[in-house]
Amino acid sequence: MGSADAEIRHSKTEITSECSCPICFDYDCIPKITEVTEEAVVIQAFLPDRDRLSALLDDLREETDDLSLRRLTRIDSADGDRSNRITPDLSTLTETERETAAMAVSSGYYETPRETRVGELAADLDITKSAMSQRLSPAEPKLALAAFR
Repeated sequence: MGSADAEIRHSKTEITSECSCPICFDYDCIPKITEVTEEAVVIQAFLPDRDRLSALLDDLREETDDLSLRRLTRIDSADGDRSNRITPDLSTLTETERETAAMAVSSGYYETPRETRVGELAADLDITKSAMSQRLSPAEPKLALAAFR
C-alpha cells in the first residue's frame, strides 16, 4: 500500500458517567487504559505529586464499587530515570493493607522526618491507633520483600 492509498480516519468516543477519565483529569493525571476484561478495567496514571493519591482514590471509590490499587511506583528523579524506580507487586497485600499502605505513603508517614503520625492516620479512618498499627504491621514486611525480591 503506497502513501497515496493511505486513509486517515478520525474517531471520537463520548465519555460516559462510567468512565473514570474525568476524575483523573481533575488531579492532573492522564489515565492510560492498559487492560480491559469483563471483570475489570486496569488504568495506569502518573500523578504530579503524591499528595493527590488519597484524594484521587477517594473520588474513584465514589464512582465504583470495586476499586483496587494494584501497584504503586515512585519515580524519584524529575527526568524519569528508570534506574531509581521501585515497583513492588502489591498482589500479596489484602485490599485493606493496600489502602492503608497507600494512605500512609501519601500522607508522608514513611518520610524522614515523618509528616504524619499513626494517630493522625487512625483519625482519618476513624479507627484507634492500635487498629492502625495492626493494619500497617502485616503490610510492611510484604512490601519490603516485594521491593527487594
